Amino acid sequence: MPAQWYLVYTKPHWEQKVAFFIEAILEQEVYLPLWSPDGQEKEGVPFFPHYLFVHLNLEEFPIYALRQTPGVRSLPKFDNQLLPVPDEVIESVRAYIAQTRGEVYARGQLFRKGDHVAITKGVLKGKYALFDRQLSGPERVRVLLTIMGQLVPTEVSLNMLEKLTFVVQPAKRPRRTRGRGRRIKQRTRL
Repeated sequence: MPAQWYLVYTKPHWEQKVAFFIEAILEQEVYLPLWSPDGQEKEGVPFFPHYLFVHLNLEEFPIYALRQTPGVRSLPKFDNQLLPVPDEVIESVRAYIAQTRGEVYARGQLFRKGDHVAITKGVLKGKYALFDRQLSGPERVRVLLTIMGQLVPTEVSLNMLEKLTFVVQPAKRPRRTRGRGRRIKQRTRL
């Protein structure tokens, strides 16, 4: 049985502590959706107060360890059985939270303004750009391409992008002068 998402009910204001404990001690993946209702708070508040999601395989992970986690009240059940939360629900919550922050969540990747991306399809394949924002269509985004030293806004499809984990630095050309117009003599090596 593959790992699935399950709901965990916590004590009031213990969501982040429980999430940290489950990730650090029990070594399970946790998703705690945080958002800022007024856009002012940096950290945000839980989107679902008292609840968080845990990704685990019930055949390999002892459920009593999760029940005995400090701050956990219960694991919600239906007909005395734990029901998994479909992956589509988790993806849609992630997409909605990202949208409220001005970010884009697609295909397991979170795009924020200023992220370095690579274009993987189309005529711009192999080019690097900066992610700017999502446009009115659900799959259209604006990226900033560097053309002739200028950032040029370009609209592309979201499925053409891949987030880079490293930053691409433009190649620097070597200095030609020492300042005040004094040329640097290029020495040839023998």
